[in-house]
Amino acid sequence: LSGGTLNLARNSALEVAGTMNWDSAASISGGGELNLLAGTIATLRARTNGGHLTLSGVTVNNMGTVNYASEGRQLLINDGTTFNNSGRFNFTTDGDVTENSGFGGNFNNSGTLAKTGGSGSSGFASFVRFNNLDGGTVDSGTGSLLLQTGGNHAGVFNIVGSNVRFNAGTHTFATGATLNGIANFGGATVNLSGARIQGALNLSGGTLNLARNSALEVAGTMNWDSA
Repeated sequence: LSGGTLNLARNSALEVAGTMNWDSAASISGGGELNLLAGTIATLRARTNGGHLTLSGVTVNNMGTVNYASEGRQLLINDGTTFNNSGRFNFTTDGDVTENSGFGGNFNNSGTLAKTGGSGSSGFASFVRFNNLDGGTVDSGTGSLLLQTGGNHAGVFNIVGSNVRFNAGTHTFATGATLNGIANFGGATVNLSGARIQGALNLSGGTLNLARNSALEVAGTMNWDSA
C-alpha cells in the first residue's frame, strides 16, 4: 500500500494472510474491518518523504505481527478508529502512534506491545487512548514506552522491562486488577480499586487515587520520589 485511499465498506472485512507492506502516505477508511490473520507480518513505515499512515473510522484486528517504524511521520489512529492487538505490535524505532482528526481512537491490547528498536521513547500521543485488556503485555525493550494518553485497563497487566511509564493522562484500572512487573507512575492520574502490584511501584509525580474501602497491595518494592 503506497498512496491513495483504501475504502473498506461498512460491515465488511478485508483479511490479510501473508504479508502487508505499507510505506507511503495512504488512508484506510470506510468503516469496515482490516483483519491481519495469525502468522501475517505487516510492515508499516511512516517516512518523512512518504507521509503519515492514516486509519480513519475503521477497525483493525491484528492477530499477527505488526512492525511499525516512525521515520519522521506517524501512524495516525483517526476518527474513532479501533485497533485491536491480540498478536504482537512492535515499535521498531523511536516515535509515537498519534492522531490529527476526530478525537483519535482506541488501541486495545490483549497481546504484546513492545519496543524492539531505538533507545529513546515510543508510545501513544494526543487522543489515541491505550487500553490494556486482561493478560496483555507491554515490554519497554530497547528504550522507554510512554503511556501518556490515558486509558482503561482490565484484569492482569503484564509489564516487561523497567521503562514502561504511566507519565500523563488518566489511567483507570478495573477492580481487582493485577500489575506484574515494574509500575512507573510519574505524572499520570492513576485510579485503582482493590489492585495488586506484583513487582515494584515507583511513584514520582502525578496522583494515585485509591478507591474508598479498597486496598492497594504491593508485593516487592516501593519507591516514592517527590516531583
